[in-house]
Amino acid sequence: MKARSESPQPFHCPRVLLACREAIFFLFALAASAALHAQTWPSRPVTIVVGFAAGGNLDGVARIFGPALADALGQPVIVENRPGAGGNIGSAQVARAAPDGYTLLLLSKGHAASASLYKKLSYDSVGDYRVVGMLVNYPYIIVVPAGSPYASLKALADAAHARPGVIDYGTAGIGSGMHLAAELMLAQLKINMQHVPYKGGNAAQVAMLSGEIPVFFTTPVGMVELHQAGKVRVLGVTTIERFPKLPDVPTVAETLAPGFNARGWMALAAPKGTPDAVVAKLNTAIRTAAARSDVQERLINIGTVVENTLAPEMAQKFLADEVARWKGVVQAARIPLQE
Repeated sequence: MKARSESPQPFHCPRVLLACREAIFFLFALAASAALHAQTWPSRPVTIVVGFAAGGNLDGVARIFGPALADALGQPVIVENRPGAGGNIGSAQVARAAPDGYTLLLLSKGHAASASLYKKLSYDSVGDYRVVGMLVNYPYIIVVPAGSPYASLKALADAAHARPGVIDYGTAGIGSGMHLAAELMLAQLKINMQHVPYKGGNAAQVAMLSGEIPVFFTTPVGMVELHQAGKVRVLGVTTIERFPKLPDVPTVAETLAPGFNARGWMALAAPKGTPDAVVAKLNTAIRTAAARSDVQERLINIGTVVENTLAPEMAQKFLADEVARWKGVVQAARIPLQE
């Protein structure tokens, strides 16, 4: 005799149903709270954390954009300097901040390079942030004293080919943006020069002007006026386009390496988990601020150019691509890991 099959009976448990209803209610409440936050944001001041001391290039860009963003957002924008560990202290602070749009990080190429320059970081250089928009880009430049025997970038490259490892070049330090740009250029040109790192750009500039080093990789800050006064000679710029303040100076791409493009950049990022609507408002505010002629004029006077602001998704991809790109340069150049 065959056993009678029974259809499974529905499972009823008041506690399980209650828990399900509570979970659904919580999710709806969470979504409603996020939507309300996005509608009312910002209702208090927004802080931009800069991982370097006041007076530097990053600080300057933050303080130019700050008032313009405040006008666009209708709330004060405060710049907070948290220097130390190559910007990593500020980056870590924002990674741990509440994802509510009130604490932002001024990202730079240095942030992207830190992922491969340091033995250990307390944050994920890409995953712990949402890039809300690009701010500026800027070239690196190759500078020699006015009396240098190198009258052009080609003359310098030819001399370096003839004497591998003999010609020194100075930068603001190991792993700095200009150091990585220099290593990328040297690798593409297949030439070898000796890196001499200094503790900051000012020290390296003094060394170049005094004849201690024959070549200086740096940013345009302070160099444009010296070049125009005939006190130094800028041989080339590393971006694909010429720098507007140095129209007579050719690019590396024009003279030696077609397509070569190494630039610094800055962007704003929020902690991961920041609501989409808040990110969209920030992106719109950046675009509004960057379109102002007074902002553009002040930025170019400190050696930067307004960046075409990408949509947040593309800006996030740009950061990931930059981390991968400079990791390759660090490894190829065998730059020692920093503590």
